[in-house]
Amino acid sequence: MFILKDFNLPGIHTVSMDASSLPKGNYFIRLVSDGQVLSKPVVLQ
Repeated sequence: MFILKDFNLPGIHTVSMDASSLPKGNYFIRLVSDGQVLSKPVVLQ
């Protein structure tokens, strides 16, 4: 699932997501920018 798949100019950006329809569990958020990838774990309780 993509939350945001768009091109943005450099700067500070905020993205919100309604996860109420997802089951509880462990997920990973992945940010891809200029060939670099950052992954962070998220726990929905």
